[in-house]
Amino acid sequence: MFKDVAKLKYIVHSADADGISTETLTSYDVYVEKKSVKGVEFYASMQTGIRPSIVFKLRNEDWETTRHIVNAKAVYAELVEYDSATYKIVREYTVGDGMTEIVCE
Repeated sequence: MFKDVAKLKYIVHSADADGISTETLTSYDVYVEKKSVKGVEFYASMQTGIRPSIVFKLRNEDWETTRHIVNAKAVYAELVEYDSATYKIVREYTVGDGMTEIVCE
């Protein structure tokens, strides 16, 4: 089912011993199923200026691995690298059977 590999990417903000803030791009390899954007979602998103181009389905556990805290708020991966291209994650949602779908542009 999940034969493709993608990298979920996110920036981790931290401070060193001197209090100087740093940003580290972190990535996590996951198995995904590439899907097409559904017509209804595509046209509804375009009305708001978002142009979804691809959807990835992955296990909830893999998505949760990218969870990190920024300003006391839980945030997740922001980018997906797949097949030598980088996509911005614009939406994520849980689907049945312990899976998450992420919509990217």
